[in-house]
Amino acid sequence: MAFAQANKGSLNVDMIKQVIATPIMDGGVLDVGTIYQVVAVPKDLTIWLRTPNHFDWQKIDLNSVFY
Repeated sequence: MAFAQANKGSLNVDMIKQVIATPIMDGGVLDVGTIYQVVAVPKDLTIWLRTPNHFDWQKIDLNSVFY
């Protein structure tokens, strides 16, 4: 929450991906039990998906699904 407040108005996908990929002990939110991570950008109809230790960030464009 402190990160979001400090960066209010300037957050972007890369910043969010970096924070959620950073281990808790290093100030992020990644836990050893994390199975998957998702960053959604509703205005772009885009989802970024990552499975730690299995595959890196994959961009999923949902425009073809909704239009």
